Amino acid sequence: MLPILFESGPIKVYSFGVMVIVAFALCYYLAWDGFKKLDIERQKLNMVIAIIAISAFFGAKLFYIFEIRHAVNLGLIQSFELNAGLVWYGGFFFSVIAGFFYIGRWHQKRLDAIDVLMPLVLLGYAIGRIGCFLAGDGDYGPPSDLPWAMAFPNGVVPVATKVHPTPLYDSALSFTFFLITQLNKKRWQRGITAIIALFFLGLTRFITEFFRTTEIWYFGWFTLAHVFSLFLMGSAIFWFLTVRIKNNK
Repeated sequence: MLPILFESGPIKVYSFGVMVIVAFALCYYLAWDGFKKLDIERQKLNMVIAIIAISAFFGAKLFYIFEIRHAVNLGLIQSFELNAGLVWYGGFFFSVIAGFFYIGRWHQKRLDAIDVLMPLVLLGYAIGRIGCFLAGDGDYGPPSDLPWAMAFPNGVVPVATKVHPTPLYDSALSFTFFLITQLNKKRWQRGITAIIALFFLGLTRFITEFFRTTEIWYFGWFTLAHVFSLFLMGSAIFWFLTVRIKNNK
């Protein structure tokens, strides 16, 4: 579509990079707005962001090495280069563990903080997928004759045949689910907003994974992303039931 927004001499501004910056800036602003209402100092937010960013990068790289590098014939050292590739659920898994470990020490405010942060993953994912769409990075689906199917002849990974614009599916679902969490968060109990957001994250990828050309790993239907999505949804359900049982005692 539009991998490069504009260029001037040796300087190139890439659409994916711009969308990542937009996602980070907007999510940071909303997180800080939420933390101020909870009377949590900015230093803690900055530390959370740093922990999440570092752990997400290494998690995404490790999952990339495990799942994809063999398909693109990259060596182990090459796989750790910045432009080699990332796997989102690897980054998400590692960042959630690291983030929970740090926030878990906040005692009374930890659930409130997680309620602020978890829905922002949906928002950031929605914006980031627009970047994938603009870049034409190859994360699209199989050929399609639907009215909204499109080709990506100028993409980073060009394709002349009309295909499912899967990143737009990701973005639309994620943004819709983000709005649902924001419209209902005031009437939900503490912790429920984060639980619902976690479930929606898994559901989004589970649905859109059927519109990808990812290698099938399990039972002739499921990919590794499907399995991870089921794990997220199952974890959310378990967390929800735990909260309900605790509140009913």
